[in-house]
Amino acid sequence: MAKVLALNRFADGLVRLEPRLTPFAVALWFWLHRCERGGLARCSVAKLAGRFGVGRATVQRRLAELRDRGFIRLVRRGKARRCASVYRVRATPRPAPTGPPVSANRPAGDA
Repeated sequence: MAKVLALNRFADGLVRLEPRLTPFAVALWFWLHRCERGGLARCSVAKLAGRFGVGRATVQRRLAELRDRGFIRLVRRGKARRCASVYRVRATPRPAPTGPPVSANRPAGDA
């Protein structure tokens, strides 16, 4: 029942949200919410990219969009190509924590 209520809160909140989330970010949120167990969703960027048929960079941009808007929070970053990242999924946005964004640790040449 709690999952259904969270889906309703998310869908209702999208109507009032400005600027709007991209359609792929919404689809990604729904998938993370579906995978969520005990408040946390464990997914790798590569598996999400394969699931949706898009590139890893596209998934990373949309995860950043969801994170920046407060719909997900990175709890634990996975190791490259070895284990999944863990996200806290929220139905209503919360302000992102202060500090450098998670993607700031990438080398300067990555886009």
